[in-house]
Amino acid sequence: MNAAKIFKEFCLKCKSSTNHEVLYEKPINEIDKDEDGQPIHEATTKYQTIQCLGCEEVSFRSEYSSCWRSPFLVTRGRGRSVYLNLHGRPYLHE
Repeated sequence: MNAAKIFKEFCLKCKSSTNHEVLYEKPINEIDKDEDGQPIHEATTKYQTIQCLGCEEVSFRSEYSSCWRSPFLVTRGRGRSVYLNLHGRPYLHE
């Protein structure tokens, strides 16, 4: 059995950073290759359904990470967005 993924995230309903649990996660991986077939860009986006462990509000979250490769350097990036739904109104918190 998998252990629950629990982390701190902002909850609009609680109006503070609270513990959240991942109810569902779907990772999408992308790889771009150069003309020789070598990977030059790799990216992963994790789409998640999360639930506040305080008020039990369900929200949507995405996490993004990427890596650009060239003969001279490797560049990495990360980000996340949380799409909260309070009383039927979507809200984006980054």
